[in-house]
Amino acid sequence: MRFPQCIQDRKLLVQNMEHMKIPLKDIKLATNDFDEEFRIGRGGFGKVYKAVLSHFDVKEYNIETRLQIPSMIELLGYPRKQSIVAIKRLDKRFGQGTQEFMQEISILPYFRHQNLVTLVGFCDEDHERILVYEYASNGSLDEYIAKRNRTINLRWALRLQICLDVARGLNFLHNSVGEYYRIIHRDVKSSNILLDDNWKGMISDFGLSKIGPSNLPATFLMTQVAGTFGYIDPLYQKTGMLTKETDVYSFGVVLFELLCGRLAHMTNSTDDLKFIPDMAKRYFNQKKIHEIVDPKLKDEFEKASSSILDMETCPDSVNIFAAIAYQCLEEKREDRPSIGNVVEQLDKALKSHEGFRQHKDEAQSSQGPDGPPIDEVSLWERIVGGWRKGRIFGFGTSQDPHYSVTTECSDSGKSTSSSSEINELREKLQRVEQESKTREDRYKTQLEQERKLRQDMVEEQERVAAELVEQIALTDSLAAFLQRQGYTPPPGPPSRPPPS
Repeated sequence: MRFPQCIQDRKLLVQNMEHMKIPLKDIKLATNDFDEEFRIGRGGFGKVYKAVLSHFDVKEYNIETRLQIPSMIELLGYPRKQSIVAIKRLDKRFGQGTQEFMQEISILPYFRHQNLVTLVGFCDEDHERILVYEYASNGSLDEYIAKRNRTINLRWALRLQICLDVARGLNFLHNSVGEYYRIIHRDVKSSNILLDDNWKGMISDFGLSKIGPSNLPATFLMTQVAGTFGYIDPLYQKTGMLTKETDVYSFGVVLFELLCGRLAHMTNSTDDLKFIPDMAKRYFNQKKIHEIVDPKLKDEFEKASSSILDMETCPDSVNIFAAIAYQCLEEKREDRPSIGNVVEQLDKALKSHEGFRQHKDEAQSSQGPDGPPIDEVSLWERIVGGWRKGRIFGFGTSQDPHYSVTTECSDSGKSTSSSSEINELREKLQRVEQESKTREDRYKTQLEQERKLRQDMVEEQERVAAELVEQIALTDSLAAFLQRQGYTPPPGPPSRPPPS
């Protein structure tokens, strides 16, 4: 298959994606002819529906085929999968819909990454334009920033991880789709960031994206300005010059949205700073970034540190996060960081927060209920002393069966427990601790194995994508050379219908 950017004939592009086509009758059956009961959202493209559909098994195909390039007949015969999907239907009243439709099926099937939404199929029948995606069960990021979902509060660690996911997705688009190409998304915003059932962040909506060369000292495209109000790079809006730093600026807006707990443009804002970039830069320069932190995050930080949030008590992870977000919003392109540098700083912020939590947990585990650290000898002395006084203090609660001890005292105040019972209790506690440690070690090992497996799969997919793009580029160069030489390819054999 040739690179989609080089295919001008829309019909030919759709033919090359024949294995991903989903019959219109299947979609209508799954949504009860697009009944409102199945609608879960609406965007500039049109309405979005949730349904169960049979479609080409994209993920299994990527794992099994790897370096192979199967024929169209093999692809058409590949097993299909039934799953919950999101169905995006073009509203014919919007003029940009067809262009967006073609752009999506030109990019997503060719470049796959764990932090890009997966296109599993499409429909191009009876003047209908429909895109079918893997369903993201936790919706879009803007729902949580705008507090439309009031039942779930995204804690700081999860916000950091989502931002890191998106940054890695953008890094793939800018630097890893191939030696000669890069993709500029052009519409990075919180509503285009989807969250799967594991809260993994995925970039969606490639309708406005552009493909440009990457093997030049400075890559830019002159385009008609497009994007979303509040997220558009002011320099791009002014000059029409599109670069990868345009995406970096928009992502900086998203970062501050998550830190502040408010959307980029607040129409009902009571202050004079209705736009996140203006507000964030002013408070950052005044060293008052803690004053615009999301109140829910403030509560989380203050409970963790037992102190009021200010510049002195502001966690290092917040300072690292705010600094890189501020750099993304720099007016000059050359002052903005590369998306690779953004990934490094967000990873640093996440590790800083994890280190803080681990230190806090260790400090709490080394303290008794009365506060000061206690060692094993003093602990058992307190237990025995508690028995002698007819009570146990500083150890266990009635709700915890492993650490709860019941005592009875005689009238004379002597303990009815024997030393053998104390030893038995000590052994029981040691067994519980050992079992808990064993379970924890086993869980950590499993997590590490799963992480390594996922990383290996991602690296393999990225390598295959890069090699495919190189092959396509060589094919295009050869075709262009033959065309300049006036070579006309002989007619091919008549096409045969695929086997039933």
